Amino acid sequence: MSVGTSHIRAEYPRFEGNVVLVLPSSLDSNNGYHAQGLAAHLVMHGVSVVLAVPTAGFREPECAMVGCVSFDSIGHRPLPFRDGGLPSIVHAWTPREHVRK
Repeated sequence: MSVGTSHIRAEYPRFEGNVVLVLPSSLDSNNGYHAQGLAAHLVMHGVSVVLAVPTAGFREPECAMVGCVSFDSIGHRPLPFRDGGLPSIVHAWTPREHVRK
């Protein structure tokens, strides 16, 4: 007899909102790698994701799979969500002061 959870099928409501992940450093960093992994998972489930990074760490080509903006551009142009809408969730990756602002 095998023991496992393959027989359990959890069904969760689908969330198709817009999520901003605000990072304390560039995408080419420990936090950035983790955020990109989470973003990839969210995108596979239908969520539109934008990564916000400090202006000093911003490089446009890094953000092929999701939207990416610099801190300085927030508020000056619409966030690049698929539906053109506003964020449903804004998640600060860390409580550091420059991310909180």
